[in-house]
Amino acid sequence: MKKKLSNYIIAAFFFNIFAIMCVGGVCILMVKDMVRNISNLEQRSSDISWLYDVNNEIQEVVFLLHKQVVEADTISVSLKVVDEVRTDITYYKQLEEDDQFIDNAEELLLLDKVMDNLAWMKDTILNIQKLLSSNSPLSEKDLSELADSGHNIRQLTENINEVHFKIITKLVNESYSKMYFIMFLYATSAVVGILASSVGYVVLTRKTITPIIDLASATERVASGDLGIRVGVDSETEIGTLYDSFNVMTEKLQEHEKRRDEFNRELEKQVMERTSELRASEQSL
Repeated sequence: MKKKLSNYIIAAFFFNIFAIMCVGGVCILMVKDMVRNISNLEQRSSDISWLYDVNNEIQEVVFLLHKQVVEADTISVSLKVVDEVRTDITYYKQLEEDDQFIDNAEELLLLDKVMDNLAWMKDTILNIQKLLSSNSPLSEKDLSELADSGHNIRQLTENINEVHFKIITKLVNESYSKMYFIMFLYATSAVVGILASSVGYVVLTRKTITPIIDLASATERVASGDLGIRVGVDSETEIGTLYDSFNVMTEKLQEHEKRRDEFNRELEKQVMERTSELRASEQSL
């Protein structure tokens, strides 16, 4: 059963398209991950800056309330700042809980501790407010607790930032790994493509181009009168069918030429015999 050369070409074409789509799909997915990592890096950098601002606000509250003379306005401003910070951290914590791409368990635990210290700080400020309202002197304990809560919050924000730095380092390493893998995939695809093209060129030359050149040469020899030439190829494609058809054609042409020569010889023989008869008859007369 003959095989169609077009089937091989179509199969090679679809295989090439499939390989390109697979490589392109993998690269697109990895680039997408890298873009997401970049977005997370931007977010983590913004979070670090925000946490530094939060820490500065808390330390400012501690500084204001740690003075020997505390005014009522200072108390109200401090309470407002603490409430705003708690609201911001609650919102930030909700965002971190919704983030499914990064493991935030350690950060969430630290945020809970920050919230506890903020609640402790608010209670301390309220206690100071009561003392001021009753014209009682501020106790060293309240100021010490206020300083301790501020120190704890600063330490916790630093720990949270360390978690962010670890996440940033992880994201950067992942991005580098994906970038190197994409480069490796590109290099591999290029090498495989070059090898496949080389093999395809050799196969196409041996199975198609060279047989066609040989067939063209054989056709020229037939045109010059050499009907005894035969061509042979082991191809099971249309090239093999073409070669078989050429051999059948030259064989029939050679057979026809042979019959024509025999006919001419027979005709010449009959003409000579008839000429001899005519000469003998003419001599007899």
